Amino acid sequence: MVIRLNAREVISHLPAYRELFEPIRSVMKEFSSGEVVQPLRSLVSLPEFGRFFTMPAFIPSQNILGVKNVASIPSNVNHDLPTHLATIQLYNVRGQLICDMDGEDITGIRTAVTSAVATATLANPDSRRLALVGAGVQALTHARALAAAFPLSHITIWNRTALRAESLVGVLREELPQCTVEHCQTVHDTCKNADIICTVTSSRSPVLSLGDVKDGAHVNVVGGTSPSAREVADDLMLSEKLRVFADSYDSAYKEAGDIMQTKVEVYSEIGEVFAGKKDYTWSPSNVTLFKNSGLGCQDVVCANLVYRKYIENQSC
Repeated sequence: MVIRLNAREVISHLPAYRELFEPIRSVMKEFSSGEVVQPLRSLVSLPEFGRFFTMPAFIPSQNILGVKNVASIPSNVNHDLPTHLATIQLYNVRGQLICDMDGEDITGIRTAVTSAVATATLANPDSRRLALVGAGVQALTHARALAAAFPLSHITIWNRTALRAESLVGVLREELPQCTVEHCQTVHDTCKNADIICTVTSSRSPVLSLGDVKDGAHVNVVGGTSPSAREVADDLMLSEKLRVFADSYDSAYKEAGDIMQTKVEVYSEIGEVFAGKKDYTWSPSNVTLFKNSGLGCQDVVCANLVYRKYIENQSC
């Protein structure tokens, strides 16, 4: 029997952010060690609407096979619909569909958790100040994930639409009372004192420049994964201070506009750092950047945890 889980059921069975740290670290190590079978996402263009793409992955160590299907429709914002609609399907190793679940919440959380575990490895371990450039779903999930990884004291937010930034300020003040949360009028004011910066926009032109980032800061670049997407200006991407990491070399060099357009070298996949194959020690004079493109194996691992928890609850 195929189990079908709607968004509410997925949320009720999702592990806490902190509980996802180790599963994501583990699958990223496996991915960078060549132990995960996963191609680049397959893309279908939808003229005048957006994009549809598939992200399959097989994790042999756990016998997990799955695929995420995503529709990215920017104009949905005008129809009171999510701009990203996702479904994740899990199969057994015989190819039989065993679970079909809503994938939007998993996408938001696994992306933020991946940034959080990368940040915990690359950033100043005493980081307290977070800057969010963008105020959508990914901004919210990144604040939650990073608050689970660091004792944050300040969060600053910028968004092109001030109303959305103010709305997020209200949510985070309630959820994270230990933090001072502020809406800033410029990207520079948002980021200038931040230890950790997350760009979570759909921009096609750079929003973050070298002058916005202090020495020793860490930047998670999370926005649109396409050759035309840009969040980071050339002066930062090409700075001698910058050390670039990615979840995937293949994705970074073939799908990430910030890297493709500047032809910057990726020092390491984050999974190689997790596995001890590449060394990096935080330096107060450098800036680190993690390009978080998002991988199907992350979706499949998280979806499998939701599925297993659902099965356990049903058997109680």
